[in-house]
Amino acid sequence: RKDSSKSQMLKKMLFLKETGITETDYDYIILDTSPGIRYWSINSLAISDTIFLSLKMDNIDIEGTKHLAMDVYGSFTSYGTISYLLLNRVAGYCEPPEITDSGNSIYGENSPSFGSLVLEQNQTIKNLERLIKMDVISMIPCYCDMQFERQEYLTALKNPNHPFSKKIDELSKRIE
Repeated sequence: RKDSSKSQMLKKMLFLKETGITETDYDYIILDTSPGIRYWSINSLAISDTIFLSLKMDNIDIEGTKHLAMDVYGSFTSYGTISYLLLNRVAGYCEPPEITDSGNSIYGENSPSFGSLVLEQNQTIKNLERLIKMDVISMIPCYCDMQFERQEYLTALKNPNHPFSKKIDELSKRIE
């Protein structure tokens, strides 16, 4: 009985895709799913023409992405689905000061500099692209002013000249 409801769900998703294309003026339908393997997210992937796998540059996201991309996403791309990595909260925008007024490093003697952390991150990205055979479509830096904002809002609408808004504009042009 459960298998029947699961296949019904997939049929409904396929119907949604077909009617979305033939009966509307939509150019794109974006399905935002939670990470992990759930029936509705797998069904969303199954009907997708293009997949954007969003991840943060921390070890948990990177390791999880490796496994999902090679085990799950790889099966969709082998049948023609286009897949991209969308990196979120990458280092590079908010550069912390490395030297105090007294001339000492704020990180201590053995801590890597921010520049070397960015280089390491870039190497990690290249290795990830090569391993899972997915290109990075965009890297969205961590914007501290947004992250610590007390009131949430749609930055791209409220602040269209913010660097984040410009990154989102660049991403939308690449998608087209």
